[in-house]
Amino acid sequence: MGTPESRFHQACDELGWGDAIHGLWFVAIEEAQEWQPHSEATIERLYNHHEYFRDATVEGRTRPPDPPPEEGRSRSTYVESNIAAPLSRSIPDPSRFRDLLLRLGGNVAHANLYPLARPHTNQPFPKHYTDLFGFGPGPAERKRYEEAVAGRRFPRLREAVEKLHPQAIVCMGKDWWSEFRGAFAATSEARTIVAGKLLAYDRQKIILTTHFAFGHLSEALQQHITDTLRAWSVELP
Repeated sequence: MGTPESRFHQACDELGWGDAIHGLWFVAIEEAQEWQPHSEATIERLYNHHEYFRDATVEGRTRPPDPPPEEGRSRSTYVESNIAAPLSRSIPDPSRFRDLLLRLGGNVAHANLYPLARPHTNQPFPKHYTDLFGFGPGPAERKRYEEAVAGRRFPRLREAVEKLHPQAIVCMGKDWWSEFRGAFAATSEARTIVAGKLLAYDRQKIILTTHFAFGHLSEALQQHITDTLRAWSVELP
């Protein structure tokens, strides 16, 4: 059995899910489903695979055979499909593309800026996270956690970009634009697509958006993102 520090490092090293090589990446802030107490063995089984992204191959060798992983339809899933489907050569319909989102061969991946799941990003860590990952519920823990993630996970994100060569990266969550810039070293000049809503880094092919999950990203804004990606020659199978 590992230590809280080793489990935190494992969580930092897995960036997300999907078909990330030469793909379109969507990057959110943090997972929403909290780890339960005494789940050390499950965490270590799931995360100890040394890959950037969890795809079908990783899933097959790390998850217990029973029960199967739960599947759901988040707001992000719908929005990501609406943005990505028009860029697909074979499945331009968002409702059909949604069934293949993050599947091998789809060239779409979803990552998170921060690795430890909580129902809401403004909530403190539950007490049992001290045993799981070494971060507790105290008010100073969030800052300590963010600094630790910036030191471990952000370099991993930049390393993944260099090795997997995404076609473009769409980062969602305006309150974290500064952190997204730091994670992906977005230092070139930004272009405003829609004031206060969408920014583009044309040289690095990075888009910063408002958050998908709270209904802030209208259909018009989604279309602006698709149009920008198409102008960058982003194309999906």
